[in-house]
Amino acid sequence: EMGLLMRALRDFNVPKIAGDDAIVFTGLIRDLFEEVYELMPKKRDYDFEQAVRDIAMEADNTRFPPSLVPTDYFVQNVVDLQDLFGLRHCVFAIGLSGSNKSQTWMTLSKAWTRGAGENPAGIGKTVWKDINPKAITPNELYGYINLATREWKDGMLSSTMRDMANAADSNPKWIILDGDLDANWIENMNSVMDDNRLLTLASNERIRLLVNMKMLFEIRDLAFASPATVTRAGVLYITDDNQWKNYVQAWINDWAANLTLPRSGEGLRKEFKAKAEELFEFYVPKVLLAMALEYKHIVPLLDFGMVQAVTNFLQGLWVIENLGNKDVSALEIYFVLACVWAFGGPMSITAGTDYRKKFSQYWKDTFKNIKFPHRGEVYDVFVDKAKKDFVSWSEIVPELDFDSTTTKMTSVTVPTMETVAVSFWLDNLLPNKHGAMLIGAAGCGKTALINGKLRQLPEDYSSLTININYYTNSQMYQRVIEGPLEKKAGKNFGPPGNKKMIYFVDDLNMAMLDNDNTASNI
Repeated sequence: EMGLLMRALRDFNVPKIAGDDAIVFTGLIRDLFEEVYELMPKKRDYDFEQAVRDIAMEADNTRFPPSLVPTDYFVQNVVDLQDLFGLRHCVFAIGLSGSNKSQTWMTLSKAWTRGAGENPAGIGKTVWKDINPKAITPNELYGYINLATREWKDGMLSSTMRDMANAADSNPKWIILDGDLDANWIENMNSVMDDNRLLTLASNERIRLLVNMKMLFEIRDLAFASPATVTRAGVLYITDDNQWKNYVQAWINDWAANLTLPRSGEGLRKEFKAKAEELFEFYVPKVLLAMALEYKHIVPLLDFGMVQAVTNFLQGLWVIENLGNKDVSALEIYFVLACVWAFGGPMSITAGTDYRKKFSQYWKDTFKNIKFPHRGEVYDVFVDKAKKDFVSWSEIVPELDFDSTTTKMTSVTVPTMETVAVSFWLDNLLPNKHGAMLIGAAGCGKTALINGKLRQLPEDYSSLTININYYTNSQMYQRVIEGPLEKKAGKNFGPPGNKKMIYFVDDLNMAMLDNDNTASNI
């Protein structure tokens, strides 16, 4: 009995504890159950763990990079989620962006579909439907009665639950609620999350969550959840510590595999990959530590977000046209350029401290392998493709050819060093379908700069400008986004013809915040 109690306490609480707290908790359990702790290790299914690793390493073109890096921690997260689904029908998957929350449950769903793993309700083809409850109103989520006509209008959650409950098969079915948690919608879930498993609607209809149905809440934190809500579900906490390393490794694997090299260049491909891994390991941990200790960005940024920005920049810089196909010597100078802008680009003068200038000096003093020009800051230069050396932006600022008789001044973008630099990075990101966010005070030229870039787009691009105001909500925003699109095959929508659509969202921060400091349109 003591052993069973120890296993229950250990196996149910370890998934929601991470880092140093896990060490303290394990020590506490070991001290309390000293006689039985070593006799009852955690139950492991090695075949299932290997299946999870195999699934994670398979290429999936719906994600980027297409293959994951199945570390022991990732596999343990999948195992813990399966264990929680065996005990609870509702689970909170908690963690910051980039923590692999989505890939954890997606990998488990693929494993169950292939017959791997175990589940008291049975395994089989796993069907899931994801809903963002913050992008719609509670009425649109649960349904409502039209007071004028007394007609019942179904909501997304109610219709999804009913369809899954009425399905003829008994295969696993999951409802994924992916979005910030707030009291507006989560408190109505209490009867679903407890042992009643009933969703009661305003129309007096009751929909039961069957044994083969599960609900997964993919959220950032439980700050706005009541104790009654928290105690009704299992909790899986996924820490973001070193998750960026897994992403970088997966990105390097994909980048190296897709490099266009001659047939005799397979040895060079391995050298490129090894050098890329070496550069990330040498530079990134040191810079992230300095970021956490001494610097502030103009907007809150996660470590994962900054590292992802580095890889996004490198996707356009680490190409054979820039690197050549003889050796790996050019990798580092382009890597340094990407790091400087990914880590230092979002900095500004905050509370009287010029963090941008401070970071420039920090980089020059700390990293000596690639030396920047002594005069000026690290943001004042770019890499010349021919020289493989730093050159000032001022050397490529074009002359303005303007005729006031034929062109309005409002449609002209006056080139400067800064506009040339921002245009360079926009040209770097757009072909690879990566977004960009420009931040600055009113009147500093953000809109004019982007409009100038949009006017220069090739013919295979189209653009749409969306102006956000205080009253813009998710419904209005979605209607504007869908406006220029046309129906393609099946459920797919896209811009007319074979064009690529670029959305320019102006004044993104203007929308009204709700009581939980979130804006529904974002």
